[in-house]
Amino acid sequence: MNKYDLTKNIISELGLKVSLGKDIKKENSPLHGYNRTKYYKSNILVLFTGTDVGLYSSISEINKLKEKKIKFNAAISKEAERIIGVDTLRKELKPEKVYTDDNKLHYKDIIKESDGAVVLTTTQNTAIKLALGIQDEFIPTLLWQFLWDNKPVFMDMEAVVTKGGKRSENKYLCNMVERYIEKLEDMGVNRISKGSYISSITEVLRGNKTNYNYKRTYKEETYCKEKGEKQVITEGDILKFVGNKDRLIIPKGSIITHLARDTAREKGIEIIME
Repeated sequence: MNKYDLTKNIISELGLKVSLGKDIKKENSPLHGYNRTKYYKSNILVLFTGTDVGLYSSISEINKLKEKKIKFNAAISKEAERIIGVDTLRKELKPEKVYTDDNKLHYKDIIKESDGAVVLTTTQNTAIKLALGIQDEFIPTLLWQFLWDNKPVFMDMEAVVTKGGKRSENKYLCNMVERYIEKLEDMGVNRISKGSYISSITEVLRGNKTNYNYKRTYKEETYCKEKGEKQVITEGDILKFVGNKDRLIIPKGSIITHLARDTAREKGIEIIME
């Protein structure tokens, strides 16, 4: 073979490799047409709280994100260590790192290396503490700081609205829990449900959907409110308006708790019934 033919074969071979490389990337990439750099660098912190309701199905679904080259670390609360166990978590999720309550003083470093947080098993305790800004435990502290740093947070609320796998028959508590969830959504939490983890999370990570819900309006109806039931205005509803509005317009026939009235008077908020 002369030098001309040899050079021609080498160039042809190189061209084939480059061509194949492009085709493979285009064909197999889940992000064709999106910002691949941002997406492929995603490192998600998966958090576990003290419940195992729907745990294994949730892990099975979230693991599909690995097919999109997303890496996982995990953080587990003390109660989750007792109920779920670190060994079970390592076996089922296979995270690169696992953080426990012993690492709580290093929460800023944990968040710094994470692009977002996902809570697969959210307890009422965690949800309510986060909604109230209480940061006395490892997981609520991490979640608050994620939101504070404007990083996406995803939470499955199944175990919040069905404590112990059962919805409350107390409609007041039922409404209260739903309002806490709404407050979390207003804070920027993305509520996710089984069956749509992948689409919900990737939409935000791709940048196609914001993780904030500033334009949300407060819902007057909740899943446990029956037709004709009166709206109950609590102290929590009043406190949401402190510093933002000085008048609160509520539906006619609403029930205002004594504490809500006292709080409104103390904070200078006028309650007007339509």
